Order: sequence, then C-alpha cells, then structure tokens
Amino acid sequence: MIKKMINGVLAALICSLMVTIVASCAVDDTPISAPQPTVVCNNGVFIGKQVGHVMAYKGIPYALPPVGALRWKAPVAMADGDNVIDATEFGLSCR
Repeated sequence: MIKKMINGVLAALICSLMVTIVASCAVDDTPISAPQPTVVCNNGVFIGKQVGHVMAYKGIPYALPPVGALRWKAPVAMADGDNVIDATEFGLSCR
C-alpha cells in the first residue's frame, strides 16, 4: 500500500516537472532582438511597434499644440528636425 502511494507521488512529481520543463521551452517566434519599425520624416525619426503583421505608429504630432497665441488659429506644421520620437503609445488625450 505504501509502495503504491510512493510510486503515485513520484509519478505526479515527475509529471509536474515535465510540464514545467515543456512550458518553459515553449516556442516564441518573436525574434529576441527584433528591430523596431522606424520611419524617417522631415520632422523627426519615428519609432513604432510591430503588433502581429501590423506596424503601428501612435501619437505622432502633426502640428504644434494649439495653445497660447496659436489658440483658435490654423494649424502650424511641426518644425523640421532629426529628433527621435517614440511612437509606440498614443499621446495625451483632450480633457
């Protein structure tokens, strides 16, 4: 009786160990050092994010913020430059 219990416990431990090993070896087809999608524009270098088969660029500023003297005026384009801009997340929302 005790021998059967020990064998059952050992079998459960071995099974649990095998599941842990297999789970930790799961295949992830994302490259370890996948380059981030980058776009060079007149007003900067934008770094996006690949989500599945889609390259996403979020929160790109297309005009200067309409504050101060620019309030209620036509949009003013961003100045040319070579700033690197993180475009992986959406920008601030209007409140």
